Amino acid sequence: MFLDNLRSIQIKYYFLAILGISVFSCKTSQGTGTQTEAVAPEENLLSEQLVMSTLWFQHSLEAKQLYIRCYELAKVKLLANNTPAENGKPNAVVLDIDETVLDNSAYEARLIENGENYASDTWAKWVNEENAPALPGAVEFINFAQDNNVQVYLVSNRIESTLDATYNNLKKVGINVEKDQVLLKTTTSNKDARRDKINQHYKIILFIGDQLTDFSSVFDHPAEAEELLKNDESGLQNRLEQEFILLPNPMYGTFEQAVYPEGDLTNEQKSEARKKALDTKGL
Repeated sequence: MFLDNLRSIQIKYYFLAILGISVFSCKTSQGTGTQTEAVAPEENLLSEQLVMSTLWFQHSLEAKQLYIRCYELAKVKLLANNTPAENGKPNAVVLDIDETVLDNSAYEARLIENGENYASDTWAKWVNEENAPALPGAVEFINFAQDNNVQVYLVSNRIESTLDATYNNLKKVGINVEKDQVLLKTTTSNKDARRDKINQHYKIILFIGDQLTDFSSVFDHPAEAEELLKNDESGLQNRLEQEFILLPNPMYGTFEQAVYPEGDLTNEQKSEARKKALDTKGL
């Protein structure tokens, strides 16, 4: 009888212990906020490949120095180009926003942390936080342009519904422009129409951006643009040198167009295409 009672007590304690472990495990994974839901490996491939480029952008002295030196060069080019236009129009400079004026690498870091890829909803959430810092040299250059009576326009492919948040973020970091000087995307990523709108009233003497498409839509077609750059008669290379400042951005860009074949690709296919595009031959 005594042994039967002892065995019964042992069984009860065993089940209580199992129950306690189960409850504790659920609370650890759901209540602390430190655990994230498992992400399928194929979904995590592309975000993992962002790690080194994002670390370089955020932490390297080289990145900071490149921005500072590019904006110092921009001041020199602005002064050289700041001559009266033949048609009497005042002069203007056009800057991109993301990875040109504002630093969004924290958004890229979140994608890595969560095993996600770029999505319009998470991007809009980040933009609406109004918390992107200014990149080195950007605010100083804009102030310099304004001090030299050059109008400043910001042309970005952020969607127009984020105009208020974008404007607030710019003001927060010390960029003082009017809201109608911030031209965001409505129906197309092609910036030609917005640049043409500025050209109606100003002569654009300098462009600044992290993608060649911030200078001209001809770079939407990389193969054709490369041929034009090789052709001295086109004048494209000379215009780039005189009128455009290109900033570093290893995290994303139009360079991927040269990597992926046409058609919709899965993340696995994109990852494989990236590896296949690497040149392993050297000279």
